[in-house]
Amino acid sequence: MAVNLINGDDTAINQTNDDIQIDFSANRSQQITQISNDITMLKNASLKKLWENETPSATFGSQNITLTSGDYDYLLFFFVNGLGSGMTLKGNDYKHGFAWDYNGGSGSTYYTACYRRNFLYVNDTTYNVSDCYVRWGNNTSNPTVNTECIPLAIYGGKLGG
Repeated sequence: MAVNLINGDDTAINQTNDDIQIDFSANRSQQITQISNDITMLKNASLKKLWENETPSATFGSQNITLTSGDYDYLLFFFVNGLGSGMTLKGNDYKHGFAWDYNGGSGSTYYTACYRRNFLYVNDTTYNVSDCYVRWGNNTSNPTVNTECIPLAIYGGKLGG
């Protein structure tokens, strides 16, 4: 197994143990080339809206959503009220969740409520979106709360070369 690392003073580190030989000799020009290629790929990337929730103020139950195109390398998911965003590579599921603390009422204990919604890959243009589930404190029933974790839009990204 070879790993390229450079000390802060640009000297190579060499270390060997009985199980694995690790070559820490750094090839600076190779690293610079890789960084340059990564920057070029990101500079030439494109982003296109593939799905938008037509009624983002309404509850959002379990359903299939259809993207307008399967021509993407990754997907970006955005949610109502700025409750996070996330990304997944083409062909993968995406699981979105967030948590917040709340007080159950006068004299009640503070809980952390954890909300979760799953986007299951069906094919390049279809995702099955689950109901939103919540869990807090000692609650083990995971009730459905489709007024939370509402998807707003999904964008598809293409990496450039």
